[in-house]
Amino acid sequence: MSAFASTPAAAADLAGPRVEAHVGWERVRVPGPERDFKTKKADLLFGLGLGYDLALGKGVNAGLEVNLERSRAEADIEEGGTRLNTEFKRDADVSARVGAVVAPGVLLYGKVGYANARVRQTLTVTGTAGTTTSKDTRDLSGVRAGAGVEMSIGQGVYAKAEYRFSDYEKDVRRHQIVTGVGVRF
Repeated sequence: MSAFASTPAAAADLAGPRVEAHVGWERVRVPGPERDFKTKKADLLFGLGLGYDLALGKGVNAGLEVNLERSRAEADIEEGGTRLNTEFKRDADVSARVGAVVAPGVLLYGKVGYANARVRQTLTVTGTAGTTTSKDTRDLSGVRAGAGVEMSIGQGVYAKAEYRFSDYEKDVRRHQIVTGVGVRF
C-alpha cells in the first residue's frame, strides 16, 4: 500500500524544468546509388537537452524537450572512380514525451517529435581528365521516436538511458543509444 501512496509524490519529484548533458552511440544508414551504406563504425555523439515535465496525476508525466548534439558519424561509398563521403555534423530534435512512474524516482517514457540533421557530403570523381570534388551541406528533416528510463540519483539529479530512431527525408535513418545526467529545478 505504501508503494502506491508514494507514486503521486514520486511523479511530482520527476516534474518541472530540467537541463541535461548526454553522450551516446549512433549508427546511420544512407541510401547509395547501388546499395545502402552505413557509418564506418559506431560513432559517438554528445550534447545538451532542455525540457519541462508536468505531473498529470496517478503516476503519469508529460512534457516537451529540445536536444542539440554534435555528431561524429561518417559514411563512405566508393564505386569505380566515384567516392561519396557523408558526414553528420549536428543533430537536433523537439519532442513530446509521456511517461509512467513505475517505482519511486523511476520514470519509463516514450517520445515522438521533429528531428533535424546537418549533413555535409563530398563527392569526388576521378577520371581520365583528372579529379573533381564538389561539396554540399544541407539539413535533413524527419521524425524521431524513442523510449527511455530516467532515475533519480540525488536531490534534483537524475540519470537516464534512451533509445532513439530517426527517419529523415531522402531515406536516411539513424539509430542512437544515449545516456545522460541531468538536474531538475
